[in-house]
Amino acid sequence: MNERENIMKNYHTRDLFINALQKLNVPYTAGEDDDRYDFFFKYRGETFYADAMNESMWIEIFDPFWYEIDLNDAKGFAMLKEAINMANIELSVTTIYEVNRKENKVYVHSKTDFSINHQQPDIENFVRMTLNDFTLAHRGIIFSLSDMKNGKRPYLKRRRELSELTSTMKRNPHNYWNDDFYEMSEQDLLKIINNPTSYDADYLEEIHHILYTKYPHD
Repeated sequence: MNERENIMKNYHTRDLFINALQKLNVPYTAGEDDDRYDFFFKYRGETFYADAMNESMWIEIFDPFWYEIDLNDAKGFAMLKEAINMANIELSVTTIYEVNRKENKVYVHSKTDFSINHQQPDIENFVRMTLNDFTLAHRGIIFSLSDMKNGKRPYLKRRRELSELTSTMKRNPHNYWNDDFYEMSEQDLLKIINNPTSYDADYLEEIHHILYTKYPHD
């Protein structure tokens, strides 16, 4: 046993992943354990690369170049960015776009990270569901692009909800569930209450509760 084996803990992540792929009848090729994204396999017609090491609890799966558009297609690029943005909010798979000016293309890739271990039940099904999430991401983005090309705005309501949420966060200089208000003086709490326009209702409700709990008045 060499020095590296003494230091690195074996989580058997790679072994468990290989076993799951075999049970799913997914053919794969694998390089050296230390190589980055050394797994290569196909699932539902898509080409995947995976990074799985026994010394790490996490597995990364990368699905590259599954969609592309011309960089000169400004309208299509704008719609693509909106579809990707909303898909990333709603799905566990992360999708990104890559601008390749040399080839004058915009390429779309997806990836995800997950963990498996010996105590986890039904690893095979978990890996299957994880891979199926890529299909959901593809379909969601493609269908959304099709809707937008036909004049529909499938994510308009969701985008407005996101805008309202971020606007509320921007208005609040503090995060009321993380700030330690119990350490504030009565004077500091009153300053917040006396300037209510800078804060939302939930924030002010928490301040009022702490003020009257910590500094009760007869």
